[in-house]
Amino acid sequence: MTRQDLMQKEGDFLSANDVAEFMHFAPQQFRVQCREDPSKLGFPVCCCGSRILIPKWPFLRFVGGPPHYQILPDGRVEPIPEQ
Repeated sequence: MTRQDLMQKEGDFLSANDVAEFMHFAPQQFRVQCREDPSKLGFPVCCCGSRILIPKWPFLRFVGGPPHYQILPDGRVEPIPEQ
């Protein structure tokens, strides 16, 4: 999985499996870290019952994605050109 693959995922959240694959972590080990001490990850996570969701754009910024982006009316996201 590449940064571009993550950017093209539908929706505003990534799954724990997506992020674990991208970061080369064991998925279950990643889920445990999300629940036990998410502050050590360096990016926000949402734990809702048994589900773990990672906000897509804060995570992509954390791994060196576009620092500034805009959401277009049709839902696509584009980087804002640097000036």
